[in-house]
Amino acid sequence: MSIALFIFLAIIDWRVKMSDKQNLFLLKIISISSLVLSVLSLGLSIASVVEVKTHTCEPVEIVTETTTVPETTTIPETTTVESETTTKKVEPTTVKTEPTTHKTVQPRPMNIIEDEIELLAWVMVAEAEGTSEYCQRLVIDTILNRVDSDEFPDTITGVVYDKGQFDVMTNGRLYRCEVTDDARRLVREELESRTNSDVLYFRDSYYHSFGTPVTNTSNMYFSK
Repeated sequence: MSIALFIFLAIIDWRVKMSDKQNLFLLKIISISSLVLSVLSLGLSIASVVEVKTHTCEPVEIVTETTTVPETTTIPETTTVESETTTKKVEPTTVKTEPTTHKTVQPRPMNIIEDEIELLAWVMVAEAEGTSEYCQRLVIDTILNRVDSDEFPDTITGVVYDKGQFDVMTNGRLYRCEVTDDARRLVREELESRTNSDVLYFRDSYYHSFGTPVTNTSNMYFSK
């Protein structure tokens, strides 16, 4: 480009010294020269672009070798366990069961006061009024046997007032009955010699679900 500029300036200087006709001719030459130079410049530019594109780095193909590792098949070891069978002889255990027997209450001397005789006769009348004399004696014996037993209170008063034992003590019937001389006599005779020393429970119509049945009379069922 500097060479072209130099030539252009030289031509201008030379043009000043020429005539008009020569100048017109010269202008045509200069125009053509400029056009040629432009074409050449454009060609150089295109050649540069092509060269740049030509020198563009081509992609490098990277080849990766894949190494295939063969799978290792592990064969499990077979362990044989020898099992010894132990035969243990189990001897049957025999449990000796002794039959349960109810301990008979042994009568013992009682220091009975008149108030307790009266109370016992009163309860007997309330529980067994209208029944046979034998049934009335068994009601008296039930209370006396409880006094002798370790499972109940050791006094007539304690047995009679033991919670939940005699319904007549709570339902009001006791206070609707009167004690007779015959009732007192039966109590005294049972104190001297009991008709039955086993009975501990009684009820009407059927035996209790607990205890062992002993006898029934006048629709009263006695157990021990």
